[in-house]
Amino acid sequence: MSKAAWTAWAVKNSIVVICFTALAVHFNHWWIVLFACLLTSSLAPKWIPRRICDGCGKTIYAEDMDIGSAMRKAGWVRRKNGDKWEDFCPDCQRGEGHV
Repeated sequence: MSKAAWTAWAVKNSIVVICFTALAVHFNHWWIVLFACLLTSSLAPKWIPRRICDGCGKTIYAEDMDIGSAMRKAGWVRRKNGDKWEDFCPDCQRGEGHV
């Protein structure tokens, strides 16, 4: 995850805890702070972006949520075939990976 994502996550969760703590102090009910626990978020991704090679079925995963740059770094190419896009790994580009 990028530093900006971590900073945004920390600021959002801090604001939630501070606001609900202020409400709990103002209304003199400690259980209001429990709502802060419900509204804080985590940074666990719900899915990991991936692409599958249309030639051999090899899969590439992107750890930083940017599949385009991960594909370029690994040498994958994306071509348009008619009305759909196809992804090819470096092996298939050289003609070695076709099954």
